[in-house]
Amino acid sequence: MLKRTLLGLIAIMAMPAIVAQEVDLKIKAEGFGAKPKFKIYIDSDLVELKTNETYIVDQSVNIDKVARGRVILNSGKYGEFWLEPGNVEVTIKKSGFPKSIEVIGSETDNIYKSLKFGKNQAAVEKLIIEKPNHLATLNYIAQYYNRHSYDFLKSLYDKYPLETQQNLTDVKSFLKTAKLEKVKVGSKIFDFEASTQDGTTYNTNDLRGKYLLLDFASTGCAPCWEGYPSMIETMSNYPDVAVLTFNQDNAKEGWNNMAKRFQIELDWPVLWDAENKKDIFKLYEIEGWPIYFLISPEGVVLERWFGAGKSKLKGALKKHITD
Repeated sequence: MLKRTLLGLIAIMAMPAIVAQEVDLKIKAEGFGAKPKFKIYIDSDLVELKTNETYIVDQSVNIDKVARGRVILNSGKYGEFWLEPGNVEVTIKKSGFPKSIEVIGSETDNIYKSLKFGKNQAAVEKLIIEKPNHLATLNYIAQYYNRHSYDFLKSLYDKYPLETQQNLTDVKSFLKTAKLEKVKVGSKIFDFEASTQDGTTYNTNDLRGKYLLLDFASTGCAPCWEGYPSMIETMSNYPDVAVLTFNQDNAKEGWNNMAKRFQIELDWPVLWDAENKKDIFKLYEIEGWPIYFLISPEGVVLERWFGAGKSKLKGALKKHITD
C-alpha cells in the first residue's frame, strides 16, 4: 500500500487559529448520478449530503482556521479542497477526479492546487518563493517536498523560523538523510533503538548473531493486517529468527482496536517510538507498507521486498535459512 492512498495517514500541519467565522458552503456534484457514492468531511466532521438537488451541500460552517475538505469515493480514492471564511462554492466532477475539483472563493485552495498540480517545475518553485509562509505552501511542502531538489529545499528550509521548521518534520528528516547511504540488499543495516507501547526498548545491534526480519508497517495498512496470520504461521517454523514490526504512524489505540477486531496477536514486538524515527524510515526508504528486510546474523541485508504474502516470506527464509 502506497503512503498516499486513503489508508496512508497524511499529516497536515497544524495552523494558527483565527476568530471563528462562518463559511457559506455550497457543494455540487457532476457526473456521479442522482446519489453520489462518496463522503465529504470538513476536517474530521462528516457532512450530510442532500440528494436530487442542485447542491448536495448548502449550509453555513463555522471554522476557527482555514479548514481542509476531503471527498472520499467508495473506491477509496480521495481528493481535497480548502475552505476560508466567506462564500465558497465547490464543484466535484467525476471526470478527472480529484484534480477536477473546482473551488470558487478560496485563495488557499487556488494556491495549493497550483502547487500540487502544476506541471511547470520552475513556475511551481517561483510561486513557493513568492509565498513561502502561506498556509497552502506550507502544507504542500509538508506533503510533496520530495518533488524538489535538495538544494532548493535546503535554501527554503533554512529561511524559515524555528517554529515553522519544527512543523516541517518530514522535510527536516529528508534533508538530514538525503546524502547518507540508504539501506539496500548487500549493505549493512542502519541500527536503531525503538520501544513498544509498554516502553520496552529494543536495539537492532543487540540482535547480532541471529537472523532478523524487519517488518515496516502502518496501522491503516490493510495488506499488513491481511498478511499477519500467514506471517505468524510461517515464523512459527523459524523460532530462532528475531522479528520486529515497526509502525510508521503513532495510532497505538487504533492499532490495538484493529488487532482485537481481527483477532491478531503477534508473537514479536511491535515498535512505535524512536528519537530518530523519521530518519530511520527515510534511510530504509519506506515509501509504502508493508516492506520487509531479512537481515543476516552479521547485520547485512539479504532480501528486501514489498507487499505481504506467504510465498515471498517463505521463499526468502528458505533461500537463506534451514528451518
